[in-house]
Amino acid sequence: MRNGRVVVGVDDSAASRAALRWAELKVTRDGGELVIVHVHEPPAVAPYARVRGRSGGVPDIAALVVVGNPVRELIRLAEDAELLVLGSNANTHRDERLGAVLMACLLHAPCPVVVVSPQPADDPAQRSLSALPAASLR
Repeated sequence: MRNGRVVVGVDDSAASRAALRWAELKVTRDGGELVIVHVHEPPAVAPYARVRGRSGGVPDIAALVVVGNPVRELIRLAEDAELLVLGSNANTHRDERLGAVLMACLLHAPCPVVVVSPQPADDPAQRSLSALPAASLR
């Protein structure tokens, strides 16, 4: 493990909300810092915003809004992270539409990448949370 830092990329999709929930569970269980990142491609109003704090069982949260190329910024921010967590809107295991950002991060991330689907947690097809032991989900 690098430093326990978990970077999660978010946008306004159900998949990124599922990825954020997964990352929160991971950091709540194992400790570390949760870094929530939203990247805007230029032009954008503010070049950079950062908020730090605590939420629920997550001891250390940083929320960033960054202007730039989403792939470059996510990879840069994940350089010393334990994990990069991203959501996928792909509907089935055969769906080849994973998205350019997700595919580029899978190929170039400097750390392991966890891909989370937006399916309900009680759905047996939800495999992303299986990386966490069942006891951590109770």
